Amino acid sequence: MRKKIPATAAWLVLAAVFILGGCASKRPAQPKEVIQKISLIPVMPPASLYTKNDLFIPFAPPLPVHLASTAANRNKSAEFNQKMESTRLMLGSKLTSAIQEELQSAGFEVTVLNNVERHKDDPEDIDYAKLPTRNAVLHVWFSDVSMYSSRMSSVYLPRMNVSTHLLPRPESEDAVYSETLYYGADSRGDKYWSIPSDPKYSYPSFNEMIDRADDVAQGYEAGLQAIAKRLSRELRK
Repeated sequence: MRKKIPATAAWLVLAAVFILGGCASKRPAQPKEVIQKISLIPVMPPASLYTKNDLFIPFAPPLPVHLASTAANRNKSAEFNQKMESTRLMLGSKLTSAIQEELQSAGFEVTVLNNVERHKDDPEDIDYAKLPTRNAVLHVWFSDVSMYSSRMSSVYLPRMNVSTHLLPRPESEDAVYSETLYYGADSRGDKYWSIPSDPKYSYPSFNEMIDRADDVAQGYEAGLQAIAKRLSRELRK
């Protein structure tokens, strides 16, 4: 006489059948889409440059210090922006060229898109689906370009933060890469998004920074190249 299978054991057998059946019917993982051709939207220059000194002064009345600091930063920014105007205007085209060169060196086919339609009030609000390309689209823009002195230091460091967005196709809703890379003041050591600046591009005072405007421009140039290299390295992954 055949032995009767206990109810608990029967349920376990049934569950195992369902699990194994589910595993057997699971679709194989789809291979990741390989991007070889990239259409690069030209990088716009930052709307303006500025300086900021957040130096903390102990025992000073907060409100008067804040007001004085705000006024000083505003005046210094105006002077700095005027001094660096020619540098500012070239930042976009230089970063575009640097990215194109680095990506091509990494094996990508890169085309810079011309005559991209932009909104007057928000040049980075771009309708990707209307772009004249079927390749992957790389959108890069400056989110911050300045010279910054932190609360605990009077030394000014270059700050260049660049945001990136890579779509596999213009009509795609989801980016395959979306990141902000931080050069200089906002970097934080050895991280994939962090690019410390060379100490030679630091300035102990605003006046010395203004007097060494050519060095400041070189610091920004170094930042552009470093960001392009880091972006190329990230996209190769």
